[in-house]
Amino acid sequence: MITNHALQRAKERTGFNTEDSERLIISAINRVGNAGVFDVKEREYLKRREDQEGCRTVVHKKYCFIIADGDVCVTMYNLPSWFKLKKSKPRKQKIKNVRMYLQNIRQSELENDLLEYLKVDNYERCLVS
Repeated sequence: MITNHALQRAKERTGFNTEDSERLIISAINRVGNAGVFDVKEREYLKRREDQEGCRTVVHKKYCFIIADGDVCVTMYNLPSWFKLKKSKPRKQKIKNVRMYLQNIRQSELENDLLEYLKVDNYERCLVS
């Protein structure tokens, strides 16, 4: 169920028409509370919102929905700019320049070998002294 206030705020803050705003709110209501997915700073923000409103918060898209008991959407807010949404899975990157790619791999392998050598050398020096 959606309150008139929530529908008006959704239309105002998203720029959607009434039907799209209702669809967005309904999809947010159907989501389970997801505060545990985020980092500490984001969880604290959501917890403060829950304490202020006395309802549960749901993050959907780039909005924070305040949902009361009985799955009634009370209002919605834009998330702050510092709020980090869940990161998507990294995708494979296309190799544009194969020669540079191989050169970078060789260079990183040499650096790793050098670091291993230095670690072993420092360890042996500690044993000797």
